[in-house]
Amino acid sequence: MVKIDWGGTFERRFTDPGKVKFAHCGICGSKMKVDRNVLGSSDVAMLLYGRKRRHDYFYCPNILEKWHKRIYALKVAVYYQELAGRPSRSDMKKFKEEVTKEILKLLKKHAVK
Repeated sequence: MVKIDWGGTFERRFTDPGKVKFAHCGICGSKMKVDRNVLGSSDVAMLLYGRKRRHDYFYCPNILEKWHKRIYALKVAVYYQELAGRPSRSDMKKFKEEVTKEILKLLKKHAVK
C-alpha cells in the first residue's frame, strides 16, 4: 500500500554535484530524472542576484501532469489548514481523510508501482 508523505511537497531538487545518486518525488513517489553538474541558479535568491553554481537538478517526470498538480494542491491545502488551525480537530481529521482518499485514488490510477 502507498503511504502519503505529508511533508513531501518537492517536485524539484537541487543538490551539490554527485552527492545524491537518486531521489523520489515528494508528490507522487516516482523516481526523479536528473541533469548532472548544471551551472545555474539553484534558488530564488541566487536567481535575483544573478549568481550561479554547479548543482544536480532533480525533477519529477510527471510534474506537468494534471493529476500530479492536483495531488500537490491537495497536500498544500492540508498543510495550510493545519498551519492556520482554523478547522476543529474533528473537521480537520475528516478533511484529511477525504484528501487522503483522493490522493490514494490518483496515485493508484497514475503513479509509480
